Amino acid sequence: MMEKNFTCVVCPIGCSLHVKEEKDGSIDVTGNRCKRGLDYGINEWTDPRRIVTSTIGVVGGLEPVTSVKTVSPIPKGRIMELMDMLNKVMVEAPCSEGMVVLEGIFGEDNDVVVTRDVVKG
Repeated sequence: MMEKNFTCVVCPIGCSLHVKEEKDGSIDVTGNRCKRGLDYGINEWTDPRRIVTSTIGVVGGLEPVTSVKTVSPIPKGRIMELMDMLNKVMVEAPCSEGMVVLEGIFGEDNDVVVTRDVVKG
């Protein structure tokens, strides 16, 4: 039987979750005060994912960078791989909120989008 402790980040309460996998493969979560905490504990055990926020370079804009984020969470183990990809991305001004800069990352239905407008400089 394997087990681990997590702090739930779904809401401000921050429940201390205790997650363990039983011999039959079922996952038991305790310490949660709501169903969202239960779901978070199971997901953290089976497939931890995160929304990633960062910046990319902008050519010809009033600002040299703009903020970006993944539309959906990505596997936690691939965050550094995504950061390496983002370090190579440059967009030309103007760029606007919602503009896709990386499409279908890691073969999933997930994109990286701009989160702030940048006008030409």
